[in-house]
Amino acid sequence: MLDKKSVRELFKAFEETFNFELVEEESYKEATNRRKAKMDLIENSISKQDFDLLQEYIELENEVSSIEMEESFVKGFSTACQLIMDSLR
Repeated sequence: MLDKKSVRELFKAFEETFNFELVEEESYKEATNRRKAKMDLIENSISKQDFDLLQEYIELENEVSSIEMEESFVKGFSTACQLIMDSLR
């Protein structure tokens, strides 16, 4: 089995490159602009305390998504490498 630490380092390198490419995509820019507009609407519609709580929740959702994405990459990459190695036997 592959060393998961090495695969995680590969993921981090891949993620950094991917993020630089992603922010240049027009669909990404458009979606982030829509998201910002909605957050501005929400911020002006609820109390500061409620908005802070919402932001905290969103940060936790982002953290969970990042962990899930990394784990999926590690599992998928490891599985693909194992399949390649098995097919060469």
